[in-house]
Amino acid sequence: MLCSGRSHVFLRSIIFYFLFTLLIGVGKAAQPDSDAVEPVPPPAAPISHNAERAPDRVGRRVWIGSMVAMLAATSFDAGTSWGKRESNGLLASSNGNFAYTGIEIKAAVAAAVSISQILLRRHKDLRTAFTIGNFAESGIFTAAGIHNLGISAPATPHK
Repeated sequence: MLCSGRSHVFLRSIIFYFLFTLLIGVGKAAQPDSDAVEPVPPPAAPISHNAERAPDRVGRRVWIGSMVAMLAATSFDAGTSWGKRESNGLLASSNGNFAYTGIEIKAAVAAAVSISQILLRRHKDLRTAFTIGNFAESGIFTAAGIHNLGISAPATPHK
């Protein structure tokens, strides 16, 4: 058996919670803010409020894209690490390889980062910092994943 029943249930619950919050957060982030809606100007007035909201919309889309990039890079790193020796003792299983223990920890950290950003999404001043941090984390995990591609998995003894 690859992992204990309790560990397997924990892994499934983390993955479900992570995907659920990601889908809800992306859906909510794609909706316009209810407090940011401006009144419709009279027909004679020029419509200029759309130009004022365009940078906010672009910033939000870039932030969402950075979250997707961060989650994809984390998944890529985990996928390329699977079954190989793990140098990070926190992510290593009892035999020293990257397995369910590492996936659980990586999923929990990614979920914590994503959820905190989703909860603070209305703070436009934090969005830039989140975006930069997400893209930086994406670069680090992509580089780690590329490095992992060059490492071979340990040979398993034949039974």
